Amino acid sequence: MPMLGSEVASDARRAAGRFVSESPFDRLGSRGMPMTRQQATDVVKEVRQRLADAERKRVFLKVTGERLDDDSLYVVVVPLRPGVRASEYANYISEVERELRAAGKANVLLVPALND
Repeated sequence: MPMLGSEVASDARRAAGRFVSESPFDRLGSRGMPMTRQQATDVVKEVRQRLADAERKRVFLKVTGERLDDDSLYVVVVPLRPGVRASEYANYISEVERELRAAGKANVLLVPALND
């Protein structure tokens, strides 16, 4: 059966790597619905708890801010102790991000920063 014009155009966009959603439901795929403010608050609470638990591993971090932008949540993480470099705790926050993704919270990014 021959393809219709819109099917050809849609296939061409996909092949070019520039798929443009033609339906508001197309974005529901693997990423899910955009995060709500309440969901973001719950995720930040979970991140704070994970950082508190990390103190047993001698990792001393805290959340200083968050921003919900479109469907991504950015959580700013700083060391509790002076003189600690972001590179010293980047592995730990990457681990937390992986655990959050595994729990279905794919659009959460922990942002390492320095405490002023």
